This record gives sequence, C-alpha cells and structure tokens, in this order.
Amino acid sequence: MEKEKGKKKDVKHFTDLIRYFHCPTKHKDFGDSIRDLSTATQLYETGVIFKLDEVGGLLDIQFDKQFEIDDITEALFRNIVAWEQCYYPSEAYLCNYMGLLDYLLNTGEDVELLVEKDIIVNSLGSNEAISKMVNRLCLEIVEENSCYSELAQKLNKHFDQCCNRNMGLLKSTYFSNLWRGTATIFGLIIFGFSLWSIISPYVL
Repeated sequence: MEKEKGKKKDVKHFTDLIRYFHCPTKHKDFGDSIRDLSTATQLYETGVIFKLDEVGGLLDIQFDKQFEIDDITEALFRNIVAWEQCYYPSEAYLCNYMGLLDYLLNTGEDVELLVEKDIIVNSLGSNEAISKMVNRLCLEIVEENSCYSELAQKLNKHFDQCCNRNMGLLKSTYFSNLWRGTATIFGLIIFGFSLWSIISPYVL
C-alpha cells in the first residue's frame, strides 16, 4: 500500500491496514506518557480553542480530521489498540489518541463540545455513551509514551495559572449561556446605579 509518494508500507494484517489509514501522514515526536489533563469543557472555559484542520495558536488543539463514532467504533478500535500494543508499542498513535480523548471526554458535556466544533461526529446517539465508550477502551491501554506529551504539558501549564481558572469559573457560573449572561450584565448595571445613588450625595 502507498500512503505518500515514495513511501510504501508492508501491511501485516487487515487490522494493520486499518490502523495505517488512521495514522498521521507525518511522524510525530514522542515524549513521556500523559499523566494528567483537564477535560475539554474545563480547558475551553479557560480559553483553549478546539479546531478542526486549521493552523492553531498556542492555546488551540488542532484535530486533523473528524472522528465519526458509531455502533462498530468500539470493537474496531479495541482490535487496533491491542494490535498497536503488540507490534507498535513505541509508536502507538491510536493508543495515544484514545488516551488523549480519555482525559478530554469525561462527560456527555465534553462530547457535546467537540460535536459542536465538528471534531466528533456522533452517530451513536448519546453523548454520554461516547464518553463511557472512550473510558472503557482506555482501561486496556498501557501507555509507554505519547505523541501528545508536549501538548499536554502546555495545556497543564495554562490551566494551572490561577487567572485562567478564575476566568473559567466566572464564565461557567455567570456567562454559560445568553440568558444567564444577559441577567448578569443587567444585575451589574442595577448594582452600579444603586451604588451610585448611595455615594452620589457625598461625591457631588
């Protein structure tokens, strides 16, 4: 099989062929395995942007292509994950990808965010079912290294800054949707007028 001009791949098995077409076209550098990472919604609330196939900045997580999840996804990826751990333990791209998703997708809300960003195509029906499926798959993964190590370090450093977490808390509590945000702004205006009516006799 030929993926890039001038490069050929010796396919060992049908599972190997499927893995091959899911792998990145360019080699990625591998670092330490990911030990900790916040969820997609937590990162999004602190200013991290999720994009599909675009040039990203420092706080952008770029996904090369959509990930469609349906009824056969779990069985398919379970076979690929087992194959990688046997034959490609040092270049386990799919294991690394599922490991990244395992951290990002803890709830149906996390899945919904990536669906809204066109990164995940939900053909399974339930967002909660997808998060549970990803978490089940990763119970069997032993990660020796990760091609997302550098990305995870940058995201953790960003999330650990207090001002970013505080902005995330403010956004999720008072500006989580249009109505709540409008009510918050209206409340601040009323508070401002009330405060001014109290202090104006002493100022003017």
